[in-house]
Order: sequence, then structure tokens, then C-alpha cells
Amino acid sequence: MSNTIIVRCTEDACAGDAAYKLVVDGVIVSASTSCTAAVGSGGTPAQSNSFVGTWPTTSTHSIVITYLNDYSTGCDRNLFIPSVTLDGTPATGTTDPAGSTNGYRGAVAGGWAFYTGGSLTWTSVIPPTTTLSSGYFPAATCIGSTGGSNLTLPATGAPVLNCTTNPEGTLDFSSGNTAQISYLLPSNWAAPIDARVLFSDASTSGTVNWSISTACSAVGGTSSANTTFNPASNFGTTTLASPANAVWSASATGIDTTGCVAGNPILLQIKRESDTATGPARLQGIELTIRKTV
Repeated sequence: MSNTIIVRCTEDACAGDAAYKLVVDGVIVSASTSCTAAVGSGGTPAQSNSFVGTWPTTSTHSIVITYLNDYSTGCDRNLFIPSVTLDGTPATGTTDPAGSTNGYRGAVAGGWAFYTGGSLTWTSVIPPTTTLSSGYFPAATCIGSTGGSNLTLPATGAPVLNCTTNPEGTLDFSSGNTAQISYLLPSNWAAPIDARVLFSDASTSGTVNWSISTACSAVGGTSSANTTFNPASNFGTTTLASPANAVWSASATGIDTTGCVAGNPILLQIKRESDTATGPARLQGIELTIRKTV
């Protein structure tokens, strides 16, 4: 994956344009780049120069700009650097070197200013990027009227397996029923996790409320399995309407994953909370959206 440094520059031209060298982490990226935009009030308009390379994510990078061709015979050539960014993240400007006439001169002088030859250093960290991946967990699997739950069910307060009203199979939840999913977080997992439930209901009025909560355990034999769940995250209220047995969805974003660590297992508990729909809410499946750092 490539990265991009953008150097914005302006100049006081004098018998030619100002030029600079760009070095990143000790490696020359550009031996010489000319700046042709005249400095104006506030250092604008500025010329933007893009430099593409590959630099490690999350590492701190040194970005050194060296003014190559100072000139002051009969006029004064100067170089100004309003900003330096790495993948859109502003680099931190350097402090003035001891005894140097270069350094930060504020917006009027165009940001960082080179009045004589020399080098100034910026630092920046490439923020990690994340990708989204989703997985769908069917609530039940049926062959004809026979099937089984794909979710872990408690000894009491469990939903009822249903293989008669939906060819995919459902778990029919009354208020207070729960079921659980066990999932191994990837080694590059990054919070948060989002969830979506798909369900149907024979009722055409009333409301259905779902919630989801998590419990995480460490691997490596350092602790017992954790079954104490974090506070529940709600999917919001679904208000039923015609037709009967329509398929509904409800979503919960940024569910509470306190104590969860990449590479460790997570237990997710689905619950039907108190609501006003009179019949069972037939859970068809759960979609989890997981973020991964790349």
C-alpha cells in the first residue's frame, strides 16, 4: 500500500525559483523540486507537490526539507512551507535550529520559512486504516420439519426452534429469551463491532425490541472463561405493520466491547427485551460487522 506526502510551498523568486530536497527516514525522495508559486498574503496561493512512497503505518517518520539554492544578490530568494501532510495527516513542524534564521514565521510569512540555506525537520505518524468485513450467522438449520439451533441456548429462557414457518429455520423469541454466539476476534481486530438482526413476526402491530451484549475471555491460561456480560446495546424499537410474517431488520452500532482484545474469543448474547408485540419474534439470523486494521 502506497503513501503520499504533500508539501505545500511558496517562494520569493530572485534570479530563479527556490528549490528544495525531500528526505524521508534518511532516504532521498526528491533530490530537487522547484517551487514556482509566489508568496502572498497568508502564504497563499501555495503550490502542492505530491510524493508517493511506502512507509510503515503507526511508525513515526522523519520528513526533512532542505532549501537548496538560497540567493541574495540584488534581491532575496526565499522558500516558505505552509504545510506538510502524510496521508492527509498534518506533520508536526520543527523547532528553530539554534542560531538559524529559518523556522516558523507564522501565517503571514507562509508558515515555515527558509531565509537562508539549511534544513528543517517535520515528524508524522501514518494512522492505521481499517477495513470492514461482515459475517452472517443463521439462527437455525432445518431439513424439512427437523433441525437444530446454530446458536448456543441456555437451559432456561431459551427461544423455540421453528422449522415449520420458514425454510431457513428460526428461533422464536418471547420477551426475556436469550441465545448466544461464540466468535474468535481476528488478530488485527479494531473496535467497534456493529450488529444487525433479521426476524419475522406474525403480528401486524406492536413493537419488538432486541439487545446484544458481549463478554470476552483471555487465552493462554491466564484466567477463567468470562461470562459476565457488558451492558447491553439496544437495536432500537421496531414497530410492526402489515403484512403478517414480513421480514424486519434492526441494527446496533458500536456495541459495548469493554475488555475484548484482538485474537481472543468473544461471546455475544442476543435478547428480546420487553415490548408490546404479542407473538414470538422469529429470529432468522445475525450479521456482525467487524473492523480490521491494515
